[in-house]
Amino acid sequence: MQVGPGRPDALVDSEDGIVVHGAEPGAEVEIEARVELGALGWTCRGVFRADARGDVDTGRDPSTGGDYTGVDPFGLFWSANPADRPDKSRLEPLRVHVTATSGAARADASYQRAWTPPDVTVTEIELPGVAGRLHLPGGADRPPVVVVGGSDGGLGGPTTAALLSGHGAAALSLAYWNHSKTPPVLRDIDIEVVGRACDWLRALPGVRDERPAVLGISRGGELAMLAGALMPERVGSVVSMVGSALVWGGFGNGVDDNDTAWRFEGRAVPQMWEYPDDADRGLEDPDLVAAAEIAVERVDGRVLLTSGEDDQIWRSSLLSEYAVRRAARYAATDRVQHVSYPDAGHACSAPPGYAVPIESVHPVAGTVDTLGGTRAGNNAARRDSWRRTLAFLGL
Repeated sequence: MQVGPGRPDALVDSEDGIVVHGAEPGAEVEIEARVELGALGWTCRGVFRADARGDVDTGRDPSTGGDYTGVDPFGLFWSANPADRPDKSRLEPLRVHVTATSGAARADASYQRAWTPPDVTVTEIELPGVAGRLHLPGGADRPPVVVVGGSDGGLGGPTTAALLSGHGAAALSLAYWNHSKTPPVLRDIDIEVVGRACDWLRALPGVRDERPAVLGISRGGELAMLAGALMPERVGSVVSMVGSALVWGGFGNGVDDNDTAWRFEGRAVPQMWEYPDDADRGLEDPDLVAAAEIAVERVDGRVLLTSGEDDQIWRSSLLSEYAVRRAARYAATDRVQHVSYPDAGHACSAPPGYAVPIESVHPVAGTVDTLGGTRAGNNAARRDSWRRTLAFLGL
């Protein structure tokens, strides 16, 4: 009996499963994957039935027991309970050791799933006005995408940007706070930082000369929509993952919730007021909401919002829905789409292919945060939203 990856060069988000050959036809086969990402490790297990040729393909065949059931090419990578969310900023490959057992027969294999293909050049960027990490595939005419993160600061969605480059995009993981030569807290951030990044990325050799799309995660979704609405001449389409169509206040050590988060042309952008006893109380004030709404109709491109209906970090489904309501008022419904996922929380914002945490330690606040949804629900949302995002970006 033999076991190994369905495709040796598959990336983390590739929908290729684990394949077993040489089992007894019709026999039960248990497959266990021990997975490592950086310093974090976890183990996932599934139970399968070999076909008439004695083969199992986890991308094709259902698991009937273990840590997950049903057909899921990523099932043996996400379905266990990791102790925390992994540190993905270093882009270490996903290391997999897989064991298949059927009766007395046993087979083992070890391999890796990378974040970028070999033709992608990864470069740390630290220029005046633009900081982050560039993922540039070989060739020409690569569509540009700028990725911005949220309340964790640092590099914006580093693995999201890396995997986008695997689909052909020139992807910049933009840092705008809590990173070298950027502000230490999310306060008084000039939205023009996104415009500068878009201009710089667009001008690079091998990159398509068009306004970059901006993909934002959590608070970054808010920033992405603001950038698209306030700088339509520099920003193309916008993706907001578990973001907000309302503007909120500052964040970080020593920052008050009602400090100014965003500025444009040197002036504070109107934002929601957070009451200390109830963060959502301000949503009951229609005048406050109206002032803090992002003018999504001004985005000179399309807007895709995805959210988890059980998001426990903030109410991303409701906050994203404000964009849909505003688009209806301004005859822009054909350009704004919101997809919300039941049984999913804040963790549904990542690409598929690795561990799905249900709670994690916030890297800035140090709090243990419940993220919402179930592991299976978040994984299903990740798979669907990632497919939609790639199609939306034309990748």
